[in-house]
Amino acid sequence: MPKEILRMEAIGVTQDGNEVLKNAWMNLFEGEILGMLGLNDSGKSAMLGVLAGYYHDYAGKIFLDENMRDIPTCQTAANQGIVLIQRGLSLFPNLSVTENIFITRGKRQSFIIRGRAQKAEARKLLSKMGVVVDETAIVSRLTYYQRFLIELCRAVNHKARIIAIDGILSDFSKKETEKVKTIFSMLSAAAFR
Repeated sequence: MPKEILRMEAIGVTQDGNEVLKNAWMNLFEGEILGMLGLNDSGKSAMLGVLAGYYHDYAGKIFLDENMRDIPTCQTAANQGIVLIQRGLSLFPNLSVTENIFITRGKRQSFIIRGRAQKAEARKLLSKMGVVVDETAIVSRLTYYQRFLIELCRAVNHKARIIAIDGILSDFSKKETEKVKTIFSMLSAAAFR
């Protein structure tokens, strides 16, 4: 039986005096692909925001590998291997694909240029994930779909255990959606562990 890696219990979020999420529950098992469906403003983004550390003041409990954790900041979430990819994406448009894959975020953003070796690593990761993009391309010249794939590659490169995606997939064509499903299946099968 798959191991439970995440459990969120009785999660609640209040913004500007309005309750945007009340008593929400979710659990995720290793290798599982989980989708959340709901009407607009039903709290899906708020739930993912809690998981990603966007809300320091939330109600409820979060368990990672059966250990209760507080996730008050995005850095805390990143340290726990949690990445949230949102519709606006978070790539640096004037940097290359390679630079975006290897850059780190947090209190101190850093990037160490290792030239050919890093480009080769990026090319290998892109190929492994079936992403057809030149590793030297400037991100601003890529399509929205390609930029999403680079975000996904960055999450994999940073060894994310939980990759949450908020409101992006509806923007893709049927062919792009099928390709993303294939990538998700590969990730779920632990092809990168």
